[in-house]
Amino acid sequence: MSIPKPTIVCSRVDAASMNIMSHLLEMDEWEKRSFEPLYEDITSIYESGKFLLVEVSIHHIFQDGLDEKLGELGFLPSCFIFASKHKK
Repeated sequence: MSIPKPTIVCSRVDAASMNIMSHLLEMDEWEKRSFEPLYEDITSIYESGKFLLVEVSIHHIFQDGLDEKLGELGFLPSCFIFASKHKK
């Protein structure tokens, strides 16, 4: 099991979120982690020295229990950062 890390969550259905993810992947060296596909809404997990980057297939708002899901996959989020669009 990995050490606790801040976890950035990006959603495939949010164009702004995917743009943020694309830029984050360019800014650091990330290793794509393989995992048993227990949850269809978690599509990819990347790990750098300091962060986890999780790609999900549904909107961020529907990610209840994400900490438990990641824990079952062997990842320990210390906190969540949701990369998403913001508008008033």
